[in-house]
Amino acid sequence: MGQAFESMSGKHIAFLQAQPCFPDLPAAGQIFDLAIDRVQTSCGSSVPEMKVIRHRAELELVPFFEKMSDEGLDAYQKKKNMVSIDGKPTGLAERLQ
Repeated sequence: MGQAFESMSGKHIAFLQAQPCFPDLPAAGQIFDLAIDRVQTSCGSSVPEMKVIRHRAELELVPFFEKMSDEGLDAYQKKKNMVSIDGKPTGLAERLQ
């Protein structure tokens, strides 16, 4: 189990403590505080080897979000970021009302 802390709010002490560990990117979502009770490893022989060709944040994400107004960012997040990839509420609904 875990808990998501909205990056925009800064209401939770865990978020404030963790924030300096992450780059300051436009439209940052949440920081997750996870309680992990089991970790499993494998030999990895069936996992393909991949190489990092480039980092997309500086070339694509930052310029995309820097061009947006605050209202545009809110509209984008209302459309794209209300639930997580696993269908859980992100907590943005309260801020974007």
